[in-house]
Amino acid sequence: MDSKLYKLDYLNSISGGDQEFVIDMIRTFITNVPVELNKIQKFIDVKDWKKAGGDSHKFASNLTFLEMENLKILAIAIEDKGTGLVDTESIPSLFQELKKGCNQVIEELKTDFNL
Repeated sequence: MDSKLYKLDYLNSISGGDQEFVIDMIRTFITNVPVELNKIQKFIDVKDWKKAGGDSHKFASNLTFLEMENLKILAIAIEDKGTGLVDTESIPSLFQELKKGCNQVIEELKTDFNL
């Protein structure tokens, strides 16, 4: 049973077997995701739901190449609620779940790839 929080199938398919490309993409993920999460957090802190939703839309693409569908679902939910100004009171808890999952993936990637 595969218990990894991420998958490399898509990344491997677009890399053409270039392992350095895969590692570069993983490094980029590890570097950029905390920065992007902090931006979304700042919008949530000031209850700027539309900007939090807009940035969550952009953020979801970070989750695609490592096939983290559960986390992508959270990002899309934040996007939908934020941009539509619907059920905005649930956004902070959804975001905390997203942030926790991303941090777990980052730690797993650092361990798995000795980064």
